[in-house]
Amino acid sequence: MAKVTGGEVIVKCLEKEGVKRIFGITDAGYHPVMGATVDYGIRWVGPRHEAAAAHMADGVFKTTGEIPVVMAGYGPGTANLVSGLICSREEGVPMVAISSQARSGLVYPFVSGAFQAVNQYDIMKPVVKWNAVVHHWDRIPEVIQRAFREAMAGRPGPVHIDIPYDIVFEEGDDAEFKYLEPYQYRPMVMEPPAVQIEEAARLIAEAENPMLIAGTGVLNSGSWEEFQELVDLLNCPASTSMSARSAFDNDHSNYLLGLGEAALTARREADVVLAVG
Repeated sequence: MAKVTGGEVIVKCLEKEGVKRIFGITDAGYHPVMGATVDYGIRWVGPRHEAAAAHMADGVFKTTGEIPVVMAGYGPGTANLVSGLICSREEGVPMVAISSQARSGLVYPFVSGAFQAVNQYDIMKPVVKWNAVVHHWDRIPEVIQRAFREAMAGRPGPVHIDIPYDIVFEEGDDAEFKYLEPYQYRPMVMEPPAVQIEEAARLIAEAENPMLIAGTGVLNSGSWEEFQELVDLLNCPASTSMSARSAFDNDHSNYLLGLGEAALTARREADVVLAVG
């Protein structure tokens, strides 16, 4: 019987999700997590402030497509994540935020005086698209798998998991868990009807003065090369939303800054505008 801590279970779940880095500043309650990252080849990146951790993680997704993970200590540390998570939510960036928490029973269902402990579930409720508290050690894999699913479902965005430190330190039998592969629970990518694709292709092919605009969907799908190929094929003006600027080479001769005068003029004069993602 292999005994593992809740912290190792967390890291093992993240490793199966393909997580390569964790950004954050955490507290002593997450020592088992930090120790396990070494065994599973996950790099811990410690910034000077928790908000910076969220912004760094945001940048990782926009440049690599990896779903990033941020961690913070309970109380003020978790509250400091909020500004970065709001940016990620508004720009459709999937992110998993994991916070430590005072030991079970001291906060939920109500705060009972633990040092700097607050109801982090309620703090995060208006900020993230999905939110959960792990109340039992054997629910860790299920909740983490659900978090990654929710982060990518529909319009991507940040999610939050609150895990009390006694659950992180608790030991149990690893054989109790069934670690699913991500493809078994991640949302399916739905293909648009072929007739709509054909109609869009016809309109753009027949256009005399087309323009292309890339949104965050181009980043989320990793289709920036295809977007640039289409721009080169049509030799037309191209722009991006402000949150998707990295989806297209800003030094490309056809690139126009999204809110710039040239881009606004090109949109007014275009007979067909194809907004992608």
